[in-house]
Amino acid sequence: EAELNAPIKLSNGAVELGANSIFSSIHPVGTGVSVRVTEIDIDWKENATRKDAKDIRKYAIAYTLYWHGLITPTGWTKMSLTYNANLGQVTEHKIIQSTGTTNKEAKDMAFGIGVIIGQAAMEAFLNSK
Repeated sequence: EAELNAPIKLSNGAVELGANSIFSSIHPVGTGVSVRVTEIDIDWKENATRKDAKDIRKYAIAYTLYWHGLITPTGWTKMSLTYNANLGQVTEHKIIQSTGTTNKEAKDMAFGIGVIIGQAAMEAFLNSK
């Protein structure tokens, strides 16, 4: 949890809390406040001593991001993340449940609104002749 909540340096040189960085990548408007890890599942290499991080094959973390938003003043988003140590990368990161609107939902809504506006404009154009 300490690592997820720690300040991080962004590519533009600015520094922000890890919770806010996670929030910004998932939600369109608001501020990430904190992260709480709720579950950790470790898959160890065969015959591992289970005392050294280099013996980890992969791990999965379930966590909750707490945030403040405009529509939902105090919200949360439950997520999971899987990290493959052999590959050295995150192989899965998904949103389980949220009390707010995600970037994907906002894009889907904007696309839907754009389609409706586009159809209306086309009908108006065709009917103007």
